[in-house]
Amino acid sequence: MLANLRKNLYFRALKIKMQQGLNNGTIVPFEQDLYDRLDNIYFCGATLSIWLKYLKPTYGMPGQCEDRSLFIAAGLQGATLVRADLKNLELLYGKDDSWHFFVSYNGWIYDPSSLYRFREDVYYDLFRPSNVQRFESEDYKNSYSYLSITDTTLEDLQTFNSKKVWFYSGLKGVMAIAALSQDENFKQELRSMLE
Repeated sequence: MLANLRKNLYFRALKIKMQQGLNNGTIVPFEQDLYDRLDNIYFCGATLSIWLKYLKPTYGMPGQCEDRSLFIAAGLQGATLVRADLKNLELLYGKDDSWHFFVSYNGWIYDPSSLYRFREDVYYDLFRPSNVQRFESEDYKNSYSYLSITDTTLEDLQTFNSKKVWFYSGLKGVMAIAALSQDENFKQELRSMLE
């Protein structure tokens, strides 16, 4: 009973602090400039900005936060990738499933699940990360995962090669998801990318 009370108090305080952060500017949506940079990197049927904004997992499902953090890092040169256990995830899913990846850059935390940028001290106060591991850009920029995400350009898609075949195979799935979507912004951005 005491554990449930603590859990409820934590989530009530989290909700209040989140609203305060949104009101005072210590929590803000990702800047458009980041999305603009990610519009020039193509991955499995769409640009990285489309992947971040519209092709995110459903709430409550595993969030693919590692890949999505690498997407963000691709648009923030020199960013630090961080893996940590978060208090809110521990309370929801247990200690073993409380890990999360996010990006640290210039005093801000970019969260790949919420698509919000938090002032670093605010993020740490809200989510109380523990078991923190940091990966500097030198640690991940030559990894297979990062290179497979960032090494396809528009020029690669204009000639016949394996990258083009891979991209267009993914594009069919992205187009099917967009067709089912009620989000007109998603459909418009996909049309713009195709043009």
